[in-house]
Amino acid sequence: MRSLLLHLWSITALPFSEKYADLSPDDLSRVAVELFAGRLNCSASGHEEHVLDALRHYNAVPNSCFAAGLGRVLCCTTPKASPCFQSVSEFDDNCCAEEDACLVAFEAVASKADQFSSCEEFLHCAGAIFLPCLTWTLEADRIFEDTFVPRLLLSGHRCFSLHFFSKSSSQSEPVLGEDFWLLGLCTPAACSAESIRTNAAEIMHDIHLPSITGMRAIDINDLKHVAVNELVHWAQLRIDFAIVGPPNAGTSSLQKTLSKHPNIRFIDGIHELSVPSSWHRSIELWGWQCTAPKLLPKHWAEDHLIEVMSGKGSTSSPAIVGFRNPKFIYSKQCLQNLKSIPGIKIITMWRDPIDWMWSSLSRAYEGFDTSPEDFRRAWHQLADTDKEVVAMSRAGGGGYDCYIILLLLILLLRLLPPYATSRAFAQFGPGDPWNGVEITTAAVNLPTLP
Repeated sequence: MRSLLLHLWSITALPFSEKYADLSPDDLSRVAVELFAGRLNCSASGHEEHVLDALRHYNAVPNSCFAAGLGRVLCCTTPKASPCFQSVSEFDDNCCAEEDACLVAFEAVASKADQFSSCEEFLHCAGAIFLPCLTWTLEADRIFEDTFVPRLLLSGHRCFSLHFFSKSSSQSEPVLGEDFWLLGLCTPAACSAESIRTNAAEIMHDIHLPSITGMRAIDINDLKHVAVNELVHWAQLRIDFAIVGPPNAGTSSLQKTLSKHPNIRFIDGIHELSVPSSWHRSIELWGWQCTAPKLLPKHWAEDHLIEVMSGKGSTSSPAIVGFRNPKFIYSKQCLQNLKSIPGIKIITMWRDPIDWMWSSLSRAYEGFDTSPEDFRRAWHQLADTDKEVVAMSRAGGGGYDCYIILLLLILLLRLLPPYATSRAFAQFGPGDPWNGVEITTAAVNLPTLP
């Protein structure tokens, strides 16, 4: 035990404590066996309490990669460039990819129904031991979000986002990693967003705040604000189907037709479902972009009356639940998010490329005639300034030339075989979002709406 603690002291800034020099390897082995069997005595006394205090002091679970301030946030945000394991021959960046002893012990202990009666009991008894491997950087530690967070949430545990700001920020636009930080944190079911906010000071100590912020914040008193939101994964959402597809391809018409069925409920009624942006964005930079994260704010699901499932399964009515959001078609990430929902059916609407182009063009210039004069007027009206368009026109460009280019493009598409136009149409947007997504296609004839 002494050699292990000396080793931890040698690779971290945490000073070695002679207080725990009397502990032996047998003590460590005995505690490890107890933790992996799900047994943690929070009211221990004597020598057993002394061993647990050592684990709390060094933020360590026996045989875990993470200890003494070396947690997932510091080590797994960019594992290839992480300094955490480079000096430890028996550990490497696989610590971030594989199931760690700390996580195994937490799941075993937290699975006991009567283990923690409150969030405060968990934090006081075991927070310092488990939080280093249960805290990660949102949307950066992809392995943890893809593999371990869904498992924890579906087992009845809870996860939260921690969004906190430094008081020392002098930037007009805060910089992620310098002025503010976005972390995720998983806990037993006894914790809530309110209890996380109430105990934020203890949590910041247990996750070793100075290491995470690069000494920009030493404790919670150096933070201006801490925002906490409970998280849910797409795999927890009870959604039966989704309608996606390019604009003007019939998604709205299909929704109107299906909504007439008494056993089908559309989230947000007849409206397109609005999904959250990436945690790293405040707004979408492009109207047709989808950057919805894998982990969503739980209040978003509650506001849209979407059932969130945990280990207890579904308890809602047997109605078929779906939504419409065409922009998902442009994002492989958002399609993969949908695919993670158990049993979901993704209905994709396509349209003949030439018909789609004419429809989109007509929609863009709705209210104008198609004569060259009115087309030029439409171009002027949609431009930011008339002067720029007039300058383009005098130089030989302008709206009329754009109209000619569009006509030539449509003529070219008519000369191509159907397969080529279909593939070209499928490639609209940033890359091919369907690459790597298994789909089953079928031709469907829909009735014409009055």
